[in-house]
Amino acid sequence: MAATLSIRPMTPADIGTVAQLHLDTWRHAYRDVYPLDAMTLAEFAGRWQRAFASPSHKFCCLHDDLIVGLLSVHLNADAAEILTLYVSPKAQGMGCGTALLNHGLRLASQSGYGTAALWVLADNRPAIDFYRRRGWQEDGRVATVERYGCARQQIGMARTLSN
Repeated sequence: MAATLSIRPMTPADIGTVAQLHLDTWRHAYRDVYPLDAMTLAEFAGRWQRAFASPSHKFCCLHDDLIVGLLSVHLNADAAEILTLYVSPKAQGMGCGTALLNHGLRLASQSGYGTAALWVLADNRPAIDFYRRRGWQEDGRVATVERYGCARQQIGMARTLSN
């Protein structure tokens, strides 16, 4: 039987699984950017506990009923903002990231937003390329973010939504 992907809202019961997935993706994607031993499961679980106190929309992508991707979207006054989009390294290339991103963009469009925005580390070329292939462009915003004692540049990306 072929593997299937599905998307559903994230629930507080998912925090442990989602935190582990988020940690695993960071350790993979940022292994040359941040010190791996500084990242802990408790830190990522805390992030998701705080996320559930925020008004963002949170979704999971499941592959044969296992959570393999996550997305959070905040609908603020100016634009829909993609806050997080992560896919397990083992599930990359299966369409989960695209499915989650499209799900978030549909939510934004159906909520009346004409623009979506996000931040990405400037040295995360795979993520930048992923977004460019899906119609995103650098929008001129630049910020410095400090994590684990390392300062890194982020760039803003945006795209117009179709209604």
